[in-house]
Amino acid sequence: MKDIYALKLMESVTIENDLESYTTVQRVPGGWIFTEYVESHSDGSNDRSTNISSVFVPYNEEFHPMHSKRKLL
Repeated sequence: MKDIYALKLMESVTIENDLESYTTVQRVPGGWIFTEYVESHSDGSNDRSTNISSVFVPYNEEFHPMHSKRKLL
């Protein structure tokens, strides 16, 4: 998976959670938008629905891979 800190503006990456759900991360000004897609099936039918949930995560260097290396210097 591509490091989310390396994403260019408006670029996105998809994370497969399991067979019926996945998450996309899109780089936007000031942070990222995480969107989770979960497919569900109705009992006894072929009907499918997708539940979508999104959250904005502000940019923060606390978890940046280079952050810990900078502290050591």
